[in-house]
Amino acid sequence: MPRKLDPCCPALYKYQIVRYTHFDVSPGATFVLTSDPWSYLEAYLDARIKKTRGDNKKNNERALYYARLAKAFYEASNSIELPAKATLVYYGLLNLMKCFISTKGIELGLITEHHGLGYGENSLEVKINSPAKHVINIFHEMAKCLGASIQGKEVLSLRDVLAQIPEIHEIAYTLNLLPNNERIFVPVKIEFCVNEQKDRLFTEIGYEKKSEARIKRLPERFCNGHRRAYFRLKTDQQDWVIYRSLKKKHLTKTNCPAIYANIQEEYRRFHIWSILSRDGYKYYCNLSDPRYPQLCYVIMLMFYLGTVARYRPAEMGKLLGGEFSPVIREAVILCPMQYLYQMLSLITKSICVIPYALLR
Repeated sequence: MPRKLDPCCPALYKYQIVRYTHFDVSPGATFVLTSDPWSYLEAYLDARIKKTRGDNKKNNERALYYARLAKAFYEASNSIELPAKATLVYYGLLNLMKCFISTKGIELGLITEHHGLGYGENSLEVKINSPAKHVINIFHEMAKCLGASIQGKEVLSLRDVLAQIPEIHEIAYTLNLLPNNERIFVPVKIEFCVNEQKDRLFTEIGYEKKSEARIKRLPERFCNGHRRAYFRLKTDQQDWVIYRSLKKKHLTKTNCPAIYANIQEEYRRFHIWSILSRDGYKYYCNLSDPRYPQLCYVIMLMFYLGTVARYRPAEMGKLLGGEFSPVIREAVILCPMQYLYQMLSLITKSICVIPYALLR
């Protein structure tokens, strides 16, 4: 039985509820509602250009250039079908990557650039290349900006990549396309809490009890690794299983932003991934403990599809005419817009969502 824990209440910052987000924003940040993400991105980068000088100004100018390229590829991809659509979608994602890493101070356009990815020797494989010397590996730089480090070569099967993309996870499971045919995403709620004296900040994370009927060995897989060391079981009742962080961080009126950022960094170890819905971001715990951040797998998939469309027509024909066809068509529709809003939020350091509209 879980031990009885001290009572708590929701944390507030400047009278706003402190909510979990995977973006670098201040506690209590509100949504930025934008139905035109490209205009918002251009306006943000224009403002940065006007405020910076020297190399920073040049990097922001490059970022704006890549943002406009990405927009052109996105718009072009909307008017055509697969397989050509896959190539344009990938180049849209690629230029958003280059926009993002340019804002991080990486100077592009000066030396040779590589994608950093390739297709495997066998069909239905994507390869992460070893970092090449004296060039810029775009995928590797993107992964580094997201907190991952790529040291050597790795080959992943198409099934492995599909399994790591939450937008298409359920359809891939239904079609028996996942490795071991196991679900790996459990929906979670995350809350920031304070004690009765409001001088200690901590978090609670939980999932609905009914998820245990859908996901094999959920309790032991959830309470594992970094999560096992960080949380203590609070309650395991009929509806919810909730864990509370063991450490309670000292909270004052002035240190809340720093403590909040510290907890956000700690949560990156727990593989909390997201899907943007009309109600904001919904969060899922990835029980497979993946090696790369969420967006990296979207990039891998679109690189693979775009490359196969250009160089392996027979393989693309099999994909579009076989068991992978429904999930690939779904991915090409859903992933680009999800990726765009995620990248927009990362670049602008705000929580960008679609206002009152269904995502496609």
